[in-house]
Amino acid sequence: MQSELVSSQTPQSSNAVAQFNQYGIKLTIGSAKAVFTKQEIEMALTEFGKAVRTARVRTETTLQQMADEIGTTAAFLSGIETGRKKVPLGWVPKIDAFFRARGVQAENLDDLASMANGQVSIEGLSPAQQMMVAGFARTTLDADQLKNFEQLLKKAMKG
Repeated sequence: MQSELVSSQTPQSSNAVAQFNQYGIKLTIGSAKAVFTKQEIEMALTEFGKAVRTARVRTETTLQQMADEIGTTAAFLSGIETGRKKVPLGWVPKIDAFFRARGVQAENLDDLASMANGQVSIEGLSPAQQMMVAGFARTTLDADQLKNFEQLLKKAMKG
């Protein structure tokens, strides 16, 4: 498979290049580079990992630079980006603050971290709310039913 080059415009840089080949993808935006191996691409990246990696690339920051600034290792950050490591909930505010300081907002990191970890805290919820969460977790709703339920919740929260 030969390399294929694709260019696009981004808010941070007008020079974004993605290079695809049999080994994976190399993404360059300005001075920031991200390399995704074929194995990483085939892994099911969590939505949290996707949000963090996207924000990190948008800020033109390497794993090592981010790790140094928030007080961890590049290996740990890579692990949470790829879903190999659980996301300690105490790290979410640090990660969020890192991106906000650079003018990038990564939406819903708390919720995405909970999903990546496979758990949602029911701490602070009333007993009725806890029972509802537990009951909902055991349901087997199809995609249409989930979409209808989501719309119902959004409507109830607005009014």
